[in-house]
Amino acid sequence: MNFLDRLSENRTLALVVLVVYYVLVTIPHEILGRFINRQFEIVSKETYNMIILVAVVVMMVVGLLIALRKLREHPRPRLWLTYFGVSVAAVFLSMYYLFIINIEVIHFVQYCVFAILCYALTRNYYSILTWALLAGALDELHQYLVLNPTGTNYFDFNDVVINTIGAIFGLLILNLFGRRSEKMPLAERWTSPLFYTLYALIVLWVIAFATGWASYRPTGESTFIVYREMPTEFWSWVGKKIVYHVMMPWEYLLVTAAIYIGYEPLLRGVVEPRS
Repeated sequence: MNFLDRLSENRTLALVVLVVYYVLVTIPHEILGRFINRQFEIVSKETYNMIILVAVVVMMVVGLLIALRKLREHPRPRLWLTYFGVSVAAVFLSMYYLFIINIEVIHFVQYCVFAILCYALTRNYYSILTWALLAGALDELHQYLVLNPTGTNYFDFNDVVINTIGAIFGLLILNLFGRRSEKMPLAERWTSPLFYTLYALIVLWVIAFATGWASYRPTGESTFIVYREMPTEFWSWVGKKIVYHVMMPWEYLLVTAAIYIGYEPLLRGVVEPRS
């Protein structure tokens, strides 16, 4: 974590490192996933998924064992463990409900690192999580329009949620190592680069739909279509055994709101023990 301290001393360098990581590591995740998939072509998808599942379980157990040693110095170890447990549950729920193939766990790792690097720029957990959310949405938009325009019929809200959960793990690591979330005065918050970015995106989103450039359902005129083909049922199937749910925008908004509300004590940073 000393690396973060040194990086924080030069915000320009911190920004460059984060952007380079995002462009070279995070955005090409579709290419990395395809490469890994090719290495397991000799086994069935069910076996492949089981291999990844076992690997994830091992990683979680090892991570917890490492964390238990560090938790002796933590002011609220039970709180941290609770959120770690909730986040682990979110990972396995995602693997069951939102994944087509379990190699999608790459998202968790990539955005965990993204959140940690982002701490060198903004020491506020709320800002880090929101930047990760926006970066994840841009990542999926790039995949939808550029990397894999014919491989999916919808903008993948599933993956945006997965990216956000990955960022939560980054915050948990920062929290474990005592990296506090600095409070941001309300006046500074509304005029911060993050909120100016949010304002601009909201305006662009409204203009896109108002002008017909974007649409929710398939039309013959829109350039960007959120769902080129609407799911007909709650579950979508790949073959006869792999099933997943395509998340609707309202579901995505509910899940995102639940993350911000449910993780609020964590997002405030290292909480001192109550006297």
